[in-house]
Amino acid sequence: LLEKGLFVVGLWFPVVPEGTARLRFQISAAHTQEQIDRALEILGEVGKEMKLI
Repeated sequence: LLEKGLFVVGLWFPVVPEGTARLRFQISAAHTQEQIDRALEILGEVGKEMKLI
């Protein structure tokens, strides 16, 4: 994700249940709709590349 310009923080045990993981996004009112749309596009691209979606 970072290589595509999207900074996220990974979360794993003990923050989330053992054997699972999550991604944390920090979105604020300062982000434009275009930035949010691009972040969603990147998530879709990477999710498909990794066969998660």
